[in-house]
Amino acid sequence: MRGLRPYAEGPYVADAMIDASAPYRYATKFAIKPMELSAALGDTTGNIMTRTLRRSTTMADSTTRVQPGETRQLEPNQFTLEGYDTQITYSASSFSGVPQFSFSDRVETRSFSGAEIRQEDTGVGRMVTVQLQNNAADQGFEHVTLFLPTVQLSAEEQSITIHTLAIRTREVVFVAPGARQLQTYAPISLSGTAARVDF
Repeated sequence: MRGLRPYAEGPYVADAMIDASAPYRYATKFAIKPMELSAALGDTTGNIMTRTLRRSTTMADSTTRVQPGETRQLEPNQFTLEGYDTQITYSASSFSGVPQFSFSDRVETRSFSGAEIRQEDTGVGRMVTVQLQNNAADQGFEHVTLFLPTVQLSAEEQSITIHTLAIRTREVVFVAPGARQLQTYAPISLSGTAARVDF
């Protein structure tokens, strides 16, 4: 772009000329007249095709780099909850390397591990389900499903209080003919802690 001279008045058309051999160094700023830039680009009509010359920030922008000492985000792996005569403890892992789930109410206390625990990630959080009754003596099925919300912990705070719910589902299998509802749901409000534990 020979022949271009610094111009102190009028609008800035190009705010920087970049040395291609050193993409991260700013060159001297030029304020260029529109007609001068048009002539330099071979356009004598005065219609300028915009050419933006800017320093690339994809590699050197400090805002995209992980800063030293940055707080690392952690997810909880152990939940201890209770509500309405019900206690539920769920661990995503354990010393044996498999999930653990315990359920207790006024009637019974049950423990589950590994493949006995079904997990599913959904739009409302993770659902963790165990079977409390397996239709023995045609009594139907019974499950309890724990809803785990998304929780963010930090290295400084690895345990927080959460509020969630569990749903106890009963399903009748052997029924007399006729129209009826076969599944019923009993929600249980729960509160307790979500924590990060090293196994």
